[in-house]
Formats: sequence, C-alpha cells, structure tokens
Amino acid sequence: MHEQEIDRNEPVARESDSRPADSSAAPPPSGAPAKTAAVLAMLVGGIGGFAAIPWLVPGERTEAAGPAGYVLGAVIASIGVLYFTGGVLLFRRKTAGRIIVIGVAALLALASFIAAGFGPAVGQRDALVGGFFQVGILTLAALGATGEWIAAGRSPR
Repeated sequence: MHEQEIDRNEPVARESDSRPADSSAAPPPSGAPAKTAAVLAMLVGGIGGFAAIPWLVPGERTEAAGPAGYVLGAVIASIGVLYFTGGVLLFRRKTAGRIIVIGVAALLALASFIAAGFGPAVGQRDALVGGFFQVGILTLAALGATGEWIAAGRSPR
C-alpha cells in the first residue's frame, strides 16, 4: 500500500477548533472594562458636580468657610465636569477620554488616601473606600482591553 503524502504547510482543522482553520480574525473586543469605567466616571463626575452646589451658592456653609468655600466649590465642580467629560469621551472611543479618566481617578485616589492618613478617625474608612473605588476605575481605564476597544473603534470595518 502506498501512503498519501501530507502537505505540512496546510493548516489542519482540529475537532476542538470552533473556527475554520484559515480564519485568523479575532472577534472584536467587547469593551466591557472601558464601558464600565466610562459609566463609573460619569456617575462620580455627576455626583461631584452636584456636591459642589452647596459650596457655590451663598449660604451658611459658604459664609462659614469664606472665600475658600467658593474656591473649594469651584475645584469640586471642575473635577466633576472633567471626570464626566472623560467618561463621555471614553464612551466615544477617544484616547483623550481614557487619559482624562486615568488622570482624574489617580488624582482622586491619591487625595482619598492622603485624607485617610491625615483626616479624622471618623472619616478614614470612607476615604479609604473612596480611594479604592477610584483605583478600580483607574484600573479599568488603564487595562489593555480598554485600549484595544478604543483602537478597534478607529479601524475600518
């Protein structure tokens, strides 16, 4: 009997493969980490924007704090708007949104951990929880899968 010659250059499909042997296209990235980071950034940014209102409206709080209260309110509102904008841009698959979300999350995580270390004992737990929440958003935005999802949105389909 004569054995058949096998061409070693042809791809061999295995039974365990769900794709055809010649298919090299990977499925598009789902963007789950990016979308989660964007939603959380928009949520935190919106809350931050509303949290700034008592510091910007004249009242007992601003009278007690003086001009520093208005400055604090402006800083809180600016960070909230920046975070919200970063989340929207991230949803639109813009690298700028990813950078903004990473930068604001890092800034807020650092501020939370500093506040936990130097603040009153009553607020330490809350500051730590807020800091770890920001680290979570930072991690989601910095993941390679987020970058791949952004890049996939730029490539022609």
